[in-house]
Amino acid sequence: MPERRSPESHLLSLIVHVRDNRLPDPEGTRRTIVQKAMVLFTQLGYGGTSMRAIAAEVGVQAGSMYGHFPQGKQQILEEGLRDILQEFLAHLSATLTPEMSHREQFETLVRRHVSWQLENGSRGLGWQAAFGGLGTNDALDESARESFRVGRLMYYGYVESLIASLGGEENAYPLSRAVLTLCDNANRVRPHPGATHDEVADQILWIVSRMTGLTPA
Repeated sequence: MPERRSPESHLLSLIVHVRDNRLPDPEGTRRTIVQKAMVLFTQLGYGGTSMRAIAAEVGVQAGSMYGHFPQGKQQILEEGLRDILQEFLAHLSATLTPEMSHREQFETLVRRHVSWQLENGSRGLGWQAAFGGLGTNDALDESARESFRVGRLMYYGYVESLIASLGGEENAYPLSRAVLTLCDNANRVRPHPGATHDEVADQILWIVSRMTGLTPA
């Protein structure tokens, strides 16, 4: 069995990835098209969303969409998923440093992931869509799929390494996937309808502690 990378190594890779893949801010209409399209993709699925439907949502003529996206719907999807992936990873890593204890890093990641999901609504679903959900996988070419896979596994590997370092070495892989599934579905585990982001994160950390045997700090 190969030696597991340290959490610090994973974190540094994540920080470098975010730095090297920082995206320029797109101009207004292009950003609006991408954001509106991603909402429709999450609501209707990629196959159920037409360029005409996106144009109607944006309030422009369908033909003008191709001035911004000559390759059509696939180009919009790829740009939208790339934006969401980079924003998500930047949000996660913004307050993390290698000097933090592994427990601090783990709890910070859970709280940042939860806050992303609760603050971004349908864009949060776009994070899941980047990995084969909502009928998007077949629409992406191989290079796009590989790019999104690398970003996802970079984060997943980091979470797995933290759980292993905190005492869950034997079951680090399944436990990390369970933790990430809880975070992705943060809105469904609210302790009560008006729960704050911190209360939802506390609830998830409590569930995680019951699953993993890792006691929250």
